[in-house]
Amino acid sequence: MKRIRLAAIPLCIVAAIIAGCTVIVSEDPLTIEEHKRLASIYYAKGDLALAEREYRVILKETPDDVDSLFMLGNIQLDRKRYGEAEGLYRKAIMNSPAEAPLYNNLSWAQIGAGNLDEAENMARKALLLDPARDYIYLDTLGVVYTKSGNFGLAETMLKEALEKMPHGKTEGTIKIYRHLLDLYRKIGDMAKVDHIAGKLRRLEEGVKR
Repeated sequence: MKRIRLAAIPLCIVAAIIAGCTVIVSEDPLTIEEHKRLASIYYAKGDLALAEREYRVILKETPDDVDSLFMLGNIQLDRKRYGEAEGLYRKAIMNSPAEAPLYNNLSWAQIGAGNLDEAENMARKALLLDPARDYIYLDTLGVVYTKSGNFGLAETMLKEALEKMPHGKTEGTIKIYRHLLDLYRKIGDMAKVDHIAGKLRRLEEGVKR
């Protein structure tokens, strides 16, 4: 998604965030850009309730704001509220139909809801729109095929995602290895489970250092 350059937030509000306090004001002193910045800070801290509040303030004023629809959808996805996430992603797509991450995250909402045919369609749409980052969408497709029982195709997608993952993207690589681990556990191939678990453990230990 396109990043927006945001204005500075008043220092008193930043201080309250750092201190872990909830910011409550009787009249809204903030611009939309400042609300976006606050929402981003709250989301990064893992405070989904406060991040959601900020995104809803933004959407009340600018209901077609694609970035806010996307992020609010991500919050609902994190909370496993798949129907709400789907609605937000679809509204964002209506306003920005060429953004591959919207289709990819809509695919994850459909995976969560068990709508695997639609999940596949959305992931493939993302792949067509953004072939330069195909490793992201191949990973999603690998999960779709694991869930649907198409294990051979799932393994192909996940291995291809690993091969195409740019060097240095350790978090993305860890994510794919976890999906491969889930696949091999489901298949019952314990030799591959042990092999992938070892690689995954080394990667995770490297991140901690």
